[in-house]
Amino acid sequence: MSTFVWATPRKAFEYYLDRAQRTPADLWQATHAGHIRVSIMDVEFSGEQVRALLNLLHKDVPESERKYELPTWMGVSVDDVERTLCGASLPERRRGRPRKSGPQANADYRIAVEVSKLIGSGQAKSVAEAAGILIDTGRVSGWSHESNLKRVQRAYASLFRHD
Repeated sequence: MSTFVWATPRKAFEYYLDRAQRTPADLWQATHAGHIRVSIMDVEFSGEQVRALLNLLHKDVPESERKYELPTWMGVSVDDVERTLCGASLPERRRGRPRKSGPQANADYRIAVEVSKLIGSGQAKSVAEAAGILIDTGRVSGWSHESNLKRVQRAYASLFRHD
């Protein structure tokens, strides 16, 4: 099993494709065919979206001048690269804890925005103080005061802290 979940096309070639005698063009073809998942700026794109993007990149380039290499700003799934191009038999399930999705992620986003508004308006001087205000008014639900406080701080940190 690989150590990393996503890799740049260059790293995928250096660490995986070169050992399997594959080329960057093989990676491009497999990605274009939809066998390899792609992430751009931590957002995973569907096969149709990636195919359209790759076709758009080659739209005005003559066939003789086309380079079948993925752009450096794309991230490819290492599991898919190993499974599809290197012949490694890996489980179809993804590793790791699943990301929050749907209503849970939306609720955390709303909480983080409310904390930001409280701090920005001067009603609270810190994240902890804003969390206390939100908890006291009943806008955050949970088991205990400490768990609600942690939830608010995590939601704020995941969206607004980049240190």
